[in-house]
Amino acid sequence: MYENIKTMDELKATCDIALAHKKGIVVLIKLPGLEAPEEIYNPPSNVRAKRDYYTKTYKSDLRMVHNDAIKIVGCYTK
Repeated sequence: MYENIKTMDELKATCDIALAHKKGIVVLIKLPGLEAPEEIYNPPSNVRAKRDYYTKTYKSDLRMVHNDAIKIVGCYTK
């Protein structure tokens, strides 16, 4: 269903592929208290800005800087 990712480099690579092919991205984020990851779609026009946002807001292991319980667990182009 989605590509599991483990590092920020993998997330950035997925964003770069989306940018090269003019596609959007779907990011899956595991949140405390939820059974399934949240799915967030970003259209092609937002991918560059969201890549910058995720780079600043999440650590290299994809855990959120301000809350380790929040983690990016997947990302794919759409």
